[in-house]
Amino acid sequence: MLCRPPLQQCSNLSASFCCCSCRLLHSLEAHTEPVYSVAFSPDGKLMASGSFDNMLHIWNVADGKLLRSQPADGGIFEVCWSKVGDKVAASTSSKTVMVVDLRR
Repeated sequence: MLCRPPLQQCSNLSASFCCCSCRLLHSLEAHTEPVYSVAFSPDGKLMASGSFDNMLHIWNVADGKLLRSQPADGGIFEVCWSKVGDKVAASTSSKTVMVVDLRR
């Protein structure tokens, strides 16, 4: 896991979030199956995680709290944020892409 800033190697690979000191900030444990993708929002305040438990979770980076959960129609392989940070897209094992509008 890479730490920023400055860029350095993190020795704690089980860390949910990693800062310059490479200390564990939060352990996020809402998923029931392996997590295949995580992505930070453009402003760095939120994080999306996707798992083979068919769930997309949105987390608050500052306190590690789960803010929102969105079921998918299959396991999630990849998540990404829109440039503005108001939407999250996820690709699923059911050959679909879902887009979640976080303004709603």
